Amino acid sequence: MHTAYQGGISIASQELSTELIHINAQLTHVRGRIRLDGQIYNNGKHPIEKIKIAACYNRADISSIGPSGDTLHYLLPGQTYEVSIWLEPRASAENIIIGLKVRAKSNGDSIRNTVYLEPFDLKIKGRPYQNDRRYLGL
Repeated sequence: MHTAYQGGISIASQELSTELIHINAQLTHVRGRIRLDGQIYNNGKHPIEKIKIAACYNRADISSIGPSGDTLHYLLPGQTYEVSIWLEPRASAENIIIGLKVRAKSNGDSIRNTVYLEPFDLKIKGRPYQNDRRYLGL
């Protein structure tokens, strides 16, 4: 698990590997929004079918911009699939945990893996037009 800061953008990544599937997830904070990038690798000898990829997060703290997951019909051995999910914080929060969940089938067996990224704190700054000051017209 890594946490690094590059040019004001915080990046966290995590990997989870089993004998059939390898998941790599990366979290990037870009201009007040959060981008969850995921890569899924088929490490097995058989195709993986009916793949469902979804972001795991607390819906009270974060909302998705667009779809919060993806569906893939199959992934052949040795192939990679990449997905990007955009999230937006609703309010400032502490210890936010975001994960990437993958469900699939291979030779009739069900595969379920979830990788969680390192918890982080997020403080939202107000919009320039949203402030508590009242202007007095003189």
